[in-house]
Amino acid sequence: MRGTHWANPRNDEVITFFHRAKTSTLADAPISEVRDASGKTFHASGITITETQLSKAAEGTYGYMIRLVGHHIWDAADMRDSDIISDDDVANGITKARIDLDNAVCIPELHGLSKKRSRLLVGHGLLRRADLRHASRRAHA
Repeated sequence: MRGTHWANPRNDEVITFFHRAKTSTLADAPISEVRDASGKTFHASGITITETQLSKAAEGTYGYMIRLVGHHIWDAADMRDSDIISDDDVANGITKARIDLDNAVCIPELHGLSKKRSRLLVGHGLLRRADLRHASRRAHA
C-alpha cells in the first residue's frame, strides 16, 4: 500500500508550532468539497472507499481534523494490509482523530489557562470543571 509521511501530533515540535501559530478562525469547509477531495486522494492511490464512507468521514471532521481523519482511515486499512476501507476503519479514524485533536490542541490549551480565565469560562458555561480536571490529568500523564 502506498503511503505518505504524516506528522505525529504528539510530537513536541508540532505542539510547539500550535502554541506559536497565529490563531485564525477557519470557515467550515463544505462537506461536499471535503468528501470529493478525500475521495480523489483515496481513489488515486488505489484505495477503495464507498460514497457512504466518504460522506461519514467528511461529516465527522472539521478544520484541523480533515487530514487526521483521512490519515487514520488510511492507516487502519494499511494495518490490515488492505486496499479496501471498512466501515470500522472510518468510525475508528474519526475517533482517533478526535483524540489527536484533544491531545495536540485542546488539552494543552486548557492546561495553560490561568485560574482566573478558567473560572471565567466555567462561570459563563463555556467550560465544565470536569474538562479542566481531565486536561490537567492528561497533561501530567
